[in-house]
Amino acid sequence: MIRINAREVRSARSQYDWVEPGELLDHNVTHPAFAKFWDMARADSFAAAV
Repeated sequence: MIRINAREVRSARSQYDWVEPGELLDHNVTHPAFAKFWDMARADSFAAAV
């Protein structure tokens, strides 16, 4: 939940754009935050891929 103001809260799901199902697996990432970092992600480590 995210507090919008002193009297209103909303679910995070309603406030953010999320990736579509399969979008990361297809390497067709359109969300700016995921597009920036997805190519650096590794399945076997938390270290950034080079």
